[in-house]
Amino acid sequence: MVQCFADPCSVSSCPADPGARCLASYCSEGTFQGEPVGPCEAVYVDLRGNRVNCSVQSPDEDGCACPLNYDPVCGADGKTYGNACEASCSKQEVAYQGECASLPSCPDNEMVQCFADPCSVSSCPADPSARCLASYCSEGTFQGEPVGPCEAVYVDLRGNRVNCSVQSPDEDGCACPLNYDPVCGADGKTYGNACEASCSKQEVAYQGECASLPRSLVVRGVCGSAGCGCSGVGGG
Repeated sequence: MVQCFADPCSVSSCPADPGARCLASYCSEGTFQGEPVGPCEAVYVDLRGNRVNCSVQSPDEDGCACPLNYDPVCGADGKTYGNACEASCSKQEVAYQGECASLPSCPDNEMVQCFADPCSVSSCPADPSARCLASYCSEGTFQGEPVGPCEAVYVDLRGNRVNCSVQSPDEDGCACPLNYDPVCGADGKTYGNACEASCSKQEVAYQGECASLPRSLVVRGVCGSAGCGCSGVGGG
């Protein structure tokens, strides 16, 4: 028998099963239900007398049990879970490792009141799947970039800030700004800007939309001994 500095049961707990009963070991060595028990160790048993693994949560109603280690992940629903197992038990895919991205809390007396939820009056056409974070602080930063009051900040599935004024890269890694500054491509098609033409592997023929005749005009051809030519545009 050994002498412990404190009752093993009074200085331990079993968060995996708060209703478990504690058995204190005062032997230098031993076993319980086939598992070793050390000196001054607290052994917990459930209502059936079976040893409880206190480092693993008790199964929930769906029979899902997870370890209690905190290795946070961000779920596809934008919520932080203690570990990948907890996300899986909640039927959520892991978006990325680590806690979900969030804006820092406002310092005292620096919170502002917005006329509308910044996320409800904005969008991110560059990445429609991006998640929105609303800023209610008079000033702040997020990932090293300034954030103004009532500003909507968008993050991708990895928690990285999205530049909503630039399209997400396509399969070839080509990304363009969303501004409309039309150009006519060498293929005779109008592109939103020179970048879009370049991504489509087309040279810019000239600035502006591609020229085309109005549908109401008809070009009539006249053939003679010198060949065919245009006699005019329109009727008559």
